[in-house]
Amino acid sequence: MNACAKLPVEVLPHLARWRDRGDVRVVVRDSALWVFWPASAEEVARHVLALPGAEPATLHEGSWRRPRESLPVFDVPDPEGGVLLDRVLFPEVLTATPVMREACGKMIVRLVRDDCPRRTTALRVSLAALAAWADSALSDDIEAVEAAISGNEVLLRGRLPALVGERFWGQRLLIAAGWRPEPDLAEGILVEALGFGEDCGVFTPEGVEVVPAEAFGPLTRAGVRLASRAGGVA
Repeated sequence: MNACAKLPVEVLPHLARWRDRGDVRVVVRDSALWVFWPASAEEVARHVLALPGAEPATLHEGSWRRPRESLPVFDVPDPEGGVLLDRVLFPEVLTATPVMREACGKMIVRLVRDDCPRRTTALRVSLAALAAWADSALSDDIEAVEAAISGNEVLLRGRLPALVGERFWGQRLLIAAGWRPEPDLAEGILVEALGFGEDCGVFTPEGVEVVPAEAFGPLTRAGVRLASRAGGVA
């Protein structure tokens, strides 16, 4: 844990979306809440630091320091004494009560607006836009992308090019940027509930599309040109 933030304890419910992560720990001290995470957890950092009253600090050469400050901060608690978020949000031991499968109702999953910044992991563009980019792009940039082509549309994953298109976040369940699923469950649970198997789901306000896993393949300049000709793209 080499990044943290001090927060008012009242914002604890806003951290619920990270309760299934094993690399986020919290320490509650007096009326303050200390949240610790690894520097590589960029989505966690963006979300936590956007909360009201957040005071960030990073671990540098064994000392905690505030941004743009050279003097150490001495009031940061030891993250090893922290607990996982689910233990704070649900401090009592939960006992599972088995229920009959017939008693469980259907889970309705929908998208709701969300202003939380998230890393773009997929991009849907027109075949024409991709072909224009591929004509002059470096081979390394092209080979860093995998694509699934359907008609005149292409879904891209990997190191995405700077093209105008529809952006998505997520891994197996690609969710349109600016939206999040409701209920806000872990991706693995949603994938299982929606029954994608090994395939990829694309979730937009219009509905859910399933992209077969075998539809994705390495992007090549020759492949883009062939697809363009087959699709009638100049």
